[in-house]
Amino acid sequence: MLLRALLVVIVALPLLSTCEPVTLPHELPGPPGCGRRDPNQSGPSTLSVAQNTTVRNMGMPGALEDNERGGKTWLYSRQAGSVFGESATIEAFVFDAQGLLVAQKTEVRKQVGK
Repeated sequence: MLLRALLVVIVALPLLSTCEPVTLPHELPGPPGCGRRDPNQSGPSTLSVAQNTTVRNMGMPGALEDNERGGKTWLYSRQAGSVFGESATIEAFVFDAQGLLVAQKTEVRKQVGK
């Protein structure tokens, strides 16, 4: 019984001491200067993982703006409608100079109906 407890401690001790937070791929910075690049004119290999994921999920941005974080803000204009009403929204994805997504904002421009 004592030998089994000692064996558990010996096996578990190294596992507890090496517990560091894992950096996910979308949290890694991209190539140098990728936060300033226009995805409409740049290839996927020159963008960060977060930028490539945004392009894959949302498509190419409609407009780009410089931001205070040294990168670009990608703007997407969305319109949706049904028999119950319609809405128009602007979605902004804010990237820093390293291509990391630091903020995502949605602003409702027009809401008609329910």
